[in-house]
Amino acid sequence: MKNEEKDEKFNFLSDEEETIKEEKKEEHTKKEKFTDNVDKEKEETKEAKNDEEKEDNHDEKNSDLKKDNSKEDKDNDTSDEKKADKSENKAKSKAEEITDMLDDYSEKKTEEENLDVPSDTPKTSGGLYIGYEIRVAIMILFSILLLGAACGLIVDAITYNESKIVSYNESSSTDYKVCLEENSDYTESCLGQDMQYLSLITKNIPVTFNYNVKLSSPIDYKLDYYVVGSLKIVDRDNSERVLYTSEDVLVPNTNVSNQNDMIQFSSNVDVDFKYYNQYVTSYKSRYSLNSDAYLDVILYLNETTGPRRISSVTIPLGAQTYGISKSQTLNNNKNLVIDEKGWAPRNYIGAILGAICAIIGLIILVKLIRMILKVSGSKSKYKRKLEQILREYDRVIVLARNGYEINENKRLIKVLSFNELLDARDTLEKPIVYVKVNEVKSEFYVEDVDKVYKYVMKDADF
Repeated sequence: MKNEEKDEKFNFLSDEEETIKEEKKEEHTKKEKFTDNVDKEKEETKEAKNDEEKEDNHDEKNSDLKKDNSKEDKDNDTSDEKKADKSENKAKSKAEEITDMLDDYSEKKTEEENLDVPSDTPKTSGGLYIGYEIRVAIMILFSILLLGAACGLIVDAITYNESKIVSYNESSSTDYKVCLEENSDYTESCLGQDMQYLSLITKNIPVTFNYNVKLSSPIDYKLDYYVVGSLKIVDRDNSERVLYTSEDVLVPNTNVSNQNDMIQFSSNVDVDFKYYNQYVTSYKSRYSLNSDAYLDVILYLNETTGPRRISSVTIPLGAQTYGISKSQTLNNNKNLVIDEKGWAPRNYIGAILGAICAIIGLIILVKLIRMILKVSGSKSKYKRKLEQILREYDRVIVLARNGYEINENKRLIKVLSFNELLDARDTLEKPIVYVKVNEVKSEFYVEDVDKVYKYVMKDADF
């Protein structure tokens, strides 16, 4: 029975709408009380005034009959009139004071009704509350992702080159002449190609290598080429058995570069046939060998994958007569992937997106640092308010170390301010249980027989 009386005396509504209805009901009751008081005062004033009027009329009638009254009676009449006027003025002043109080109360209640929460309640965000640890973790994650994406986009923008496919036709050709020493049999000093030549009267062999590439569109190109002379002495019965080999650079590495749709160059080599032939003859005679020897004059093109053999001529040595053979002429139709220099639209887009991600990531990082400093640095409004509550109400607050579990059979009622929770405590005469959730959130509980009152205080509310 005692608990029922306490519930009727103090009852919190879990819903804000019911709280507002109760406040309006109390306001209406107070208005009616004030109105009744005003009406009562007015009626008393009116009755006093009527009584005075009656006394005045009575005095006027008696004055005609009692003209011979003494001066003392006149003074008494004057004093009575002054008292009546003073009483009337006092009643009017009191009525006006009550009316003003009623108007002030109505204006104050109207202003409080226009607010979303009571004036002594901390501000609330109105949305979903996210815990401090979760907010820190989310901000760290987003800052890492955005700054990582910014680095990736900026690096890609700097290193990316637009590629295009260029078709090309590659060809090569080789020309040579055989120049003779002075003799009585040949009138020409140099003989043409595809003949048999006498080793004894051959002096030197000029060789010309031609290389041509026709492209579908102009490109920036850079080529390196060189020419070598490879001498080999092999077994006559098996050419794969090499007895001697040497290699001389006849044309050193040469660079060709330009921007055009045509690549073209020629390399001239003067082969000293007499020198190579005498060396082979002496070698074979010195070792009494029955062997073959030849000189390969080869044009190489340097590429990223290594030297590539373009064309060559083969000159036999150590025989009385010889014929010169040429390698197969190149004639290839291929496609080439070219990386264009300079920034394409993709480079600019990547750089802009990278800059935006970097800016957003830095903003989140700065906010994260500020939030951490706010909690770990100087005291915030939340901490000051919490310390004030714990200091002023230490006698009624107990600290919970391992949280607070609510019996599922009890009804949970959430209150809007600590003052309301304090009222509940005073009514129920129960202690307030304090639970520290984290650095920016605290919970207070007051437990009754069948219900639990809860107040949550957060840093985000201040």
